[in-house]
Amino acid sequence: MCILDVYLTICIVHIFCNEDGTREFEKAFVCPACDSVLQEKFDIIRVDMNPTEQYKSMVLVGQKPEVIHEICTRAISFWNYQVHLFIFEET
Repeated sequence: MCILDVYLTICIVHIFCNEDGTREFEKAFVCPACDSVLQEKFDIIRVDMNPTEQYKSMVLVGQKPEVIHEICTRAISFWNYQVHLFIFEET
């Protein structure tokens, strides 16, 4: 398992380290975990797992509170899902 600060995530809730994601997505825009075809602009994104203070200060600037709330809710749900998968794999 490779551990890096930057990960590739995809809209269908799978996450890959930069090394594995880059290798797989250079072949095709298909999720290596579930074979879903990735066609939309934001189906695959790189996420800095250690963002700077400047980034954290600016990333949601200008957004309405309800948009910020929705983004945060989705992010926490994603985090909880990943923790659940990790615990499941460990047992």
